Amino acid sequence: MGMNIRTVAFGGAIGLLTIAAFEIDLLLPAGVAAGTLYVAVVLLGAWLPWRSSLLVLAIIATALTGLGYLLDLAGEPTGTWIPAANRGLTAFAIWIAAALTFWRRARERETERSERSLQEAQALAHLGSYERPRDPAAPIRWSAEVARILGLDPDAPPMSTESYIERIVHPDDRNRVRETLIGAVEAGVRHEIEYRIRRPDGAVRHVQSLGKPVRDGRGGVTKVVGTLLDVTDRREADRALRESEERFRTVFQAVPSATVLLSADGTILELNRAAEKLYGTARAEALGRNYCDEFVAAPRRPACCQTLADVVAGREVRSVEFPIRRRDGETRDLLLNAGPLRDGGRIAGVLLAGEDVTDRRRAEAALREREAQLSAIIATAPEAIVTVDERGLIAAFSGAAERLFGYGADEVIGRSVSMLMPEKFRARHEAIIAGYRQQAGLGAGTAREVEALRKDGSTFRAECAVGEIRLPDGQRRFVSFLRDLSDRIALEQQLRHAQKMEALGQLTGGVAHDFNNLLTAIIGNLEMLDARLDNEDQRILVGEALEAAGLGAQLTDRLLSFGRRQPLAPRPVDLAAMVAGLTGLLRRTLGETIEISTIIEPDLAPALIDPGQIENALLNLAINARDAMPGGGRLTIEVGSARLSKDLAARIGDVAPGRYAVIAVSDTGTGMPPEVRDRAFDPFFTTKAGGHGTGLGLSMVYGFCKQSKGHVEITSVPGSGTTVRLYLPQDHQNTNQPRADDWIDVEPCPTAECILLVEDDRRLRRVAKARLEELGYRVVEAENGPAALRILERDGETIDLLFTDIVMPGGMPGHELARIARERWPTLAVLLTSGYPGDSLNLGTVVEEGFGWLRKPYNRQQLARAVRDALG
Repeated sequence: MGMNIRTVAFGGAIGLLTIAAFEIDLLLPAGVAAGTLYVAVVLLGAWLPWRSSLLVLAIIATALTGLGYLLDLAGEPTGTWIPAANRGLTAFAIWIAAALTFWRRARERETERSERSLQEAQALAHLGSYERPRDPAAPIRWSAEVARILGLDPDAPPMSTESYIERIVHPDDRNRVRETLIGAVEAGVRHEIEYRIRRPDGAVRHVQSLGKPVRDGRGGVTKVVGTLLDVTDRREADRALRESEERFRTVFQAVPSATVLLSADGTILELNRAAEKLYGTARAEALGRNYCDEFVAAPRRPACCQTLADVVAGREVRSVEFPIRRRDGETRDLLLNAGPLRDGGRIAGVLLAGEDVTDRRRAEAALREREAQLSAIIATAPEAIVTVDERGLIAAFSGAAERLFGYGADEVIGRSVSMLMPEKFRARHEAIIAGYRQQAGLGAGTAREVEALRKDGSTFRAECAVGEIRLPDGQRRFVSFLRDLSDRIALEQQLRHAQKMEALGQLTGGVAHDFNNLLTAIIGNLEMLDARLDNEDQRILVGEALEAAGLGAQLTDRLLSFGRRQPLAPRPVDLAAMVAGLTGLLRRTLGETIEISTIIEPDLAPALIDPGQIENALLNLAINARDAMPGGGRLTIEVGSARLSKDLAARIGDVAPGRYAVIAVSDTGTGMPPEVRDRAFDPFFTTKAGGHGTGLGLSMVYGFCKQSKGHVEITSVPGSGTTVRLYLPQDHQNTNQPRADDWIDVEPCPTAECILLVEDDRRLRRVAKARLEELGYRVVEAENGPAALRILERDGETIDLLFTDIVMPGGMPGHELARIARERWPTLAVLLTSGYPGDSLNLGTVVEEGFGWLRKPYNRQQLARAVRDALG
């Protein structure tokens, strides 16, 4: 605003001067050159800022010059030529002055524009100029940019060199700056120095000063002209660049990948420590060498060069694998990624980042081998293996699982594992899977028994153990190992049944010995009493007592048979003849409502069994069949043979594979539900009404077959009937032909032979002696084995038969006595007897050694026949 006021005032003054010049021109004579005053006015107009002001002044001055000529107040005649020439010259001078002024002002404006451009350039470049006199106390002239760099007002008074050093230069740099600036002037040389300044606002900047001495005509230095450059930003940029380069070097060296910088022609420019380790070289040894020639084997070198050429052409290379050769000659597998290095849009080189995958490839190969081995193990593992994910979906299904469940792997993979379990367990399984997801392996690794479902709808018990696998991505897999427990459950049932048999056998065996001894005494005395009675009523009573004693003996036999404690005397038996002989007895026993039919396979090998026991077994089966057909029906007895395979024999558990004689007894009765069928062989189990069965019939049959090294099985369909099959060992040697008189009653013929009777029970000894004497034999008594040996020592030549009990006190059982006696008296006949011999006697061995056998209790007829058979 101040500048405008001054300009207006100056313009007003020029206007007043112009008016004054006009007045003077009017007062002077026309011939006087008063118009020159207008020239002075025009020249003063050069200082006006408006470009049109000169033109206006020139026009006004020219007009006033002419007007003055016309209004000449001096009275000069206006027609003379001198005043007119004077006025013409004045007008010409006015326009000459205006033209010169125009030219001067144009030059000044051009100079101002140049200075402004220079100032703008200096401002952009942070470069200012200065003139520094030789005298350090003289003021320095500097440009506006220097003032801006120094943080000073451009209109501020200039300062001397000394004042500049003391006020502007940083205290730590003052001495160095003083020596350089003043010393360069005195020496008359160029200088260049970088130092710090402190602005009035306290900011510290870095500047660079360049100066050149200016000399006078005599060669002396008059001043120094130079430039001052603000290098603060450049220094910051340099520092940032250095830090960036340092960071790059740090990152470059820290990169785990083997990284190499190459020029466009493949020359190694830089490599990091990982590359030194991978390539087996030192950095100094590798720099400047060609990458492909140095580290790639000759056969793969063209491929390497082509890869680099592709990158230089602007294409990136990702995950290319090829072998490299280390300095020590070892070959390693490198997984390479490469990209171009650009410099201002130009591809200046190649960046290679490689990863040594040799160990990984070896590990992957080993893993594939292990996976193949694992797959082979899974495929051949006897247990079913099912892998399930966290959602309960089947991920893997082994071959054993396919065989166990009946599904193919493609039928189950991706489906819920609950498809392998019965419907009633599926909801609980979903809860278990949820527990697995929420907890770390709920119950994993624990084997438990589960019920599983096959494709055909059948169920089975299985042992299931679950293991947990953690995958690299954090997911879990659950591997289930399943074992079919059907065979084990069957074996456990067999074991429990065998344990029950063993317990019952031990119980019945202990009772049987004493009970049969008592029955022997009772039956013997009753028979002798019956022979002496004449009263019919009394004989009826004795007969009922004998019948009751016989029933007691049968009960003991059944208990012993069920417990597999019944002494057996196996020999070859023609089953066809035996069944034919029993048919009549069965018809009389079962009644007219039961139709009996037989189916007999011809040319059967004899069965090696105890004939009495098989007869009792068939009679028991026939009676059970009759009770199952209260309204009548058909009983079918089939006699044939069958072979038990190894698998079937192993599943049964206590029978050898091979060919067996088979007797199948079938009825058309009511049949049995599964729960009754499963307990049919249990002792004392019966479905008959109270008082109509002991529950030992089928148990006796079962015990007899097992004791004979055979097998028994039962099949039954409710409403259709029951079939019981007896598998009996066969005598393929035919060493002993079946006796023709096994199934007919033979009355003994008494003779006068001498019998040595050995019995520790006094009552039994008395009864047996009396009965033998009734049969016509001479009897010598002994109460134990040692006493019997003494008698044989004395009268051995006169003794025809040794009839001895087996279980006796004194340390010498009957069969041991028999062996000693046979060794010393080879022609001596031997007959053994016992109510229950326990485990000390094998009747098969007894038969093989030629000893006779009579089971207690026995009646007079059985005693007579046994003695006759023993004596031959």
